[in-house]
Amino acid sequence: MYRRIVIMLTTCLLITGCASLRSLPQSVNEAAMDDNLGGKVGWSRYQASDFFPGVDKPQTVRAARYGLNEAGFVVKKENSVEGYVMGEHGLTPYDWNIVCGVYVAEKSNGCKVKVIAQGSRDIGFSGDATGSDWPQDVLRGMKYYLGSNVSASRAEKDVPAKPIRPLPKPSVTSKNRLMVRDIDVSRGVDKNTAKALSNIMKSALGEYYEVQSLDDLAALSVIVEEKLKAGCDDTKCLIEVAGAMDIGLVVTGDISKFGNLYTLNMQLISTQGSSLGVIARASEDCRCSEEELVVLAKRVALGLIGK
Repeated sequence: MYRRIVIMLTTCLLITGCASLRSLPQSVNEAAMDDNLGGKVGWSRYQASDFFPGVDKPQTVRAARYGLNEAGFVVKKENSVEGYVMGEHGLTPYDWNIVCGVYVAEKSNGCKVKVIAQGSRDIGFSGDATGSDWPQDVLRGMKYYLGSNVSASRAEKDVPAKPIRPLPKPSVTSKNRLMVRDIDVSRGVDKNTAKALSNIMKSALGEYYEVQSLDDLAALSVIVEEKLKAGCDDTKCLIEVAGAMDIGLVVTGDISKFGNLYTLNMQLISTQGSSLGVIARASEDCRCSEEELVVLAKRVALGLIGK
């Protein structure tokens, strides 16, 4: 009975405290655009305002979508006529969920923007702390998209608009953060061999990325540790865990052996932006010794990122 009561209370806290899109203003009018308060304005609630001169509402709404994606949010609700975009981030080291809304009010010489982020109203170890300055992260992405370096201190001034820059193309040569999940064993390979091959892959990918493992992340976050204990084998869970730690890519896969034939299958998963899920696969068969498996593992790992 006591255990049942504890479970019910915990569920209640999670349901009532977990942030959702309903936690945000549902229109531009509700967002109180004339309120220029910034920073922390409530329990796990943060906001910031800025002004973008020389742009119209449709341009600014597109920039809002881009800014949310760059900050790790998935757009869930949008009204380009009304002038708002809302997104959901999911799990972070401090929050069960983060939601964020961008509200746009068109003026005669540009658009005023307010960004409001709401974290979960939990009572855990972190209280109402959060993992980033979410409104500023979104505004930085919007400024990049619009090609504007105008700050709020220059608000309402008639400054000509700069041309919109194209969206940046991702580069696999940059030092992005990447997580490597240890290779699963499907058949015929011992776990120690699979673990060693995983480490070889981490070393190879470390030439191009900042690489971490699931164990590394669990040591940094209690929430991630709990996720792993509950089982985190599917793509959705890996996206949530890596995305929560601001890791954009995950490498996962398996190895099997039939007779003398090894088969190594690997996949690259994106955890941020508009291309969530598997974005690349690499697979190779090899009738080889364990020493040759080292070369195979490096080759497949680099092939996964186009090297």
